[in-house]
Amino acid sequence: MQPDTKRRRDIRYPVRLPVTVRLATTEKSGRSENLSLSGVLLTGDFLIPEGSIVELAVGVAKMPDHDLFLTASGKVLRVHPREPGEFAMAIGCDSPFRITSHKTDHD
Repeated sequence: MQPDTKRRRDIRYPVRLPVTVRLATTEKSGRSENLSLSGVLLTGDFLIPEGSIVELAVGVAKMPDHDLFLTASGKVLRVHPREPGEFAMAIGCDSPFRITSHKTDHD
């Protein structure tokens, strides 16, 4: 599969991974549709308004003694309705994803 490179500053790869999104004190779970160093297209049964600041944790590996995540903070750039009750949200990261063994830098 070819990465999506149209009008993008970073190459986006079509990967389906679990994503936890934290908005203030609320956490929601969704799934990535594609991922780059500077953002993610996320699908979920929830809506986060455009312009919202969020923290992301993308589950990339389960290890015997810990899990690995790609973590970043970012902003919801676009929201598109999908199937009834489902939304796609484009989230741009403030800085590239970091690999961590916990969901946020604050844990």
